[in-house]
Amino acid sequence: MDTLHDWIDDMDIQYAIESRDKKIFIRDIKLKMVVIENNISLIKTRFEFKDNRKHYQKLVEEFASVGIVCGSFSLFVHGLIDRPPKDIDLLVDRHSEVIKSFIKRNEKRINQFRCDKKSSFNNVVDSFEPVEQFKTKDIMVDMFHDIDVKFIEYNGIKVQCPFQVIQKKIDIYDEVSRTKDLDDLKLISKRLDVIIEAQEDRLGIDIR
Repeated sequence: MDTLHDWIDDMDIQYAIESRDKKIFIRDIKLKMVVIENNISLIKTRFEFKDNRKHYQKLVEEFASVGIVCGSFSLFVHGLIDRPPKDIDLLVDRHSEVIKSFIKRNEKRINQFRCDKKSSFNNVVDSFEPVEQFKTKDIMVDMFHDIDVKFIEYNGIKVQCPFQVIQKKIDIYDEVSRTKDLDDLKLISKRLDVIIEAQEDRLGIDIR
C-alpha cells in the first residue's frame, strides 16, 4: 500500500482485470493469507538502505516512537514486494499527546504542504482515516488513525502485520484499479505461494 498522495493523484488508472476475474483474484489472495499459519519473517537487511536513501532510513528510525510503520515499508521488509518504499506511512492514535506534540513540531511543514498542494485526503476508500501529512526533503509522511493494529518490532521500529497491509492494498485496488497495485498484488500472491509451499514441506502434507 502506497500513500494516499500516490494513488489518488495517479491518473493512470487501468481496469486491467474484468470484474469477475478481479473478485476471484482478490478472494484467492485472502484465502492464501488464511492458510498461512505463522508470521512472515522479516528480512532484516532491508532495514538498512543504500547511501542515497540514508535520510529515508533516518526518518523511519526517528518516527518510530510516533507510530507504527505500515504500507509498502511493511511489505518490503517482509519480502512480499521488492521495490523499496519511497514514502513513510504511519498508523497513529490521533488523540494521543505524542501525536498532538508531533503535529505541533511539524506544523510549519504541514501548513506549507497544504499551501503548495491540494490535500490528497479526498478519501475514496472507507478503511482509511487520515490524520495529517507533510513532506520533508521530498519524502512524503502520511499519518492515519488506527489503534487496532497488529505489529512486530525490530530495533525499536514497529512494523504493521503484512496481512493487514495486504488487506488495505486490496481495499484500494477494489476501488481504484491501478496497474501498480495489480502488479504488487500479483507478486504478493506468488510470494504467498512460496510461503505456503514451505509450510506444506514442513508439515509434510498438502494443505491446499
